[in-house]
Amino acid sequence: MSGINIRELFVSYGREIESFLMRRVGCRDTAADLTQDLFLRLMTLPQTHGVDNMRAYLYRAAANVAINHRIAESRRKARANSQPLDAVNTITPERILSDKDRLRVMAAALEDLPPLAKQVFTLIRIEGMKQADAAAHLKLHITTVEKNLSRAVRHCYMRVIEMEESPGFRREEPSR
Repeated sequence: MSGINIRELFVSYGREIESFLMRRVGCRDTAADLTQDLFLRLMTLPQTHGVDNMRAYLYRAAANVAINHRIAESRRKARANSQPLDAVNTITPERILSDKDRLRVMAAALEDLPPLAKQVFTLIRIEGMKQADAAAHLKLHITTVEKNLSRAVRHCYMRVIEMEESPGFRREEPSR
């Protein structure tokens, strides 16, 4: 990594990053694992030319690791609590209310996005356009479209997760 010693970075910032992750994920062991993963990933990165503030870079990377961990945990919980297919497809008043709440949160989350991320999300996820077609339509490079779509999806997903974890959220009762 362009003259940067990973070992020195780990010695200098490892505990600090681990504490930061501990506050984000709420588990010391998980924070330690995520910290090690973060520094291992740094070893596999190509040159880091242009990184002026390595500490800020590490914190941004750690924040992303925490978000990815939270999303993965949410997916694991959802799979563990998954209902039979018949229960998922049953329309109930509770399901209608919870789906309306999710749609309301999604609409608000879309409004929070930067204009380009919102436009990319709308073209691809709502209108069903392929990423390459959206890039051509917007006269953007495909990686710009991919990054903006990723940002938008992550933002919307996190907002829905926050809503579902809030105490006032109406959970639909499984039909059996």
